[in-house]
Amino acid sequence: MLIELLEITEDEGREIEVFQDLPAGMQPFAIHGSVPVLLQSDSFKMLLQEFQGKGFSAWYSRYWMEQATILRARGPIPVLELRIGLINQLEGSWDKIVQPSLKPGQFNLSFTPHIETKAIFDTGKYYATFDIHVLPSLLEEIGIDYKELRKFLKKVEKSSPAELSDYPHDCPAAMLDGVQFILNNPYSAKAQPQILDWNIKQILLIALEMVASPEHALPIVLTAREIEGLHAIKQFITDSFPDWPDHTSLCRKGEINEFKLKMGFKHLFKMTAYDYHMQLKFREAKKLLLENKESISAVAYQVGYHDHASFSQEFKRQFGYTPTWFKKHGRL
Repeated sequence: MLIELLEITEDEGREIEVFQDLPAGMQPFAIHGSVPVLLQSDSFKMLLQEFQGKGFSAWYSRYWMEQATILRARGPIPVLELRIGLINQLEGSWDKIVQPSLKPGQFNLSFTPHIETKAIFDTGKYYATFDIHVLPSLLEEIGIDYKELRKFLKKVEKSSPAELSDYPHDCPAAMLDGVQFILNNPYSAKAQPQILDWNIKQILLIALEMVASPEHALPIVLTAREIEGLHAIKQFITDSFPDWPDHTSLCRKGEINEFKLKMGFKHLFKMTAYDYHMQLKFREAKKLLLENKESISAVAYQVGYHDHASFSQEFKRQFGYTPTWFKKHGRL
């Protein structure tokens, strides 16, 4: 297991205990098919659960912080990693190569020739991430020739620090659903390796597709300023949530016309601006349902639906299952 090859320390100098066998209090968090390890001190608990496959290992990591904590990890281990933020935003640094500040629902793919990380956690917060450590051969095995991937893998071959993209990308629903499927996999031990392999490859393929669409492929030409404006619009939609800004406000924010808003946003982010707003809405609905404190009708109202049936119908269209099923079986 990778954790055995790392030196992990806490800036306050507290002793960190490592458990390969989960204590009774952590057993309910164990996931079928994973190999768990628990790290804890007086200030935190960190539960790492590894899913192993051919050419990859996937890590579901959860952190419970009693106090503000800075953790560091180091080791002479090269890592090619797809990182997905799930709950709350980790701050820190990755050997000054990659900033691991992914917002929930964002991803990036990076390579570092060694591990030297610093992660900063706030008091009383809970964090969750899903990371896939992958061999270059598995990315090549996917069999699709992406220009960006070729350039990235050349740097990996030279053991040069690299990122597939200059900025994090938002995970489409299919990618997050793939993560959920892995965490909730109810299948037998015999079938599980194949199902895990299929879902990991699907997540990697979606990530490559999201990154590998150059702006010049548009039927229109976008300037660097317009691309910057579209990213500003996306952030504006996020900051305005749960309200939906009208198209006039969006165009004003990005300083672009409505035609380029429609064509450019869909090309850059694989969805329309309103689809992105709906994605935010139903991610929030999932979060509220997982907290299990509100009824489905109450959650529907909080995300702008006054009709339970309409909310359930749209939820199923978004994710392929009903909010009732998700409330009972869902997990992040």
